[in-house]
Amino acid sequence: LDRCNQSIQLSQHKLVLQTEAVDLKQLLLNVLEAQPYANRIQLRVDGLQAVKTDGQLLEIIMSNLLQNAFLYSPADSVVQLCFVNKSENGHCLLRIEVVNDVGECGAPDLEKAFEKYYRGPLAMRYSGTGLGLYLVKSLTETLGGSVNINVLNQRVHLFVDIPCHI
Repeated sequence: LDRCNQSIQLSQHKLVLQTEAVDLKQLLLNVLEAQPYANRIQLRVDGLQAVKTDGQLLEIIMSNLLQNAFLYSPADSVVQLCFVNKSENGHCLLRIEVVNDVGECGAPDLEKAFEKYYRGPLAMRYSGTGLGLYLVKSLTETLGGSVNINVLNQRVHLFVDIPCHI
């Protein structure tokens, strides 16, 4: 239901950015604590510091990335989460990378993965709305960032780059 509401707000341009100082360590802890399969996460963190961005949107992006990885990877597999904060000349870039094994549903269609309501043909046996990666892309673009996806050696790699300010 939350995803549907967020999708409606995006489509009606009613989403208002709330830029504030965000403690990335605390945000990451909040996201991980809310994940039912957090024990499957292999975490790599580099350079976490407080930045100015919309913390709520960033939390939604990270949660959707992880939920998607858990849902579409084998139940006993590891999901890699890499969270890197790089800064140069007072500007910073957050890179979030999620890597998971391809599960029973097969590899995502790279052309359609971020489309609203898209779900692969084999994904229909799982609950879902087809809004998770759509929200990731839309919210990331709202923050001025970009999203990329690729599949290499039966592993899905999702990259989110978000500009922020120190």
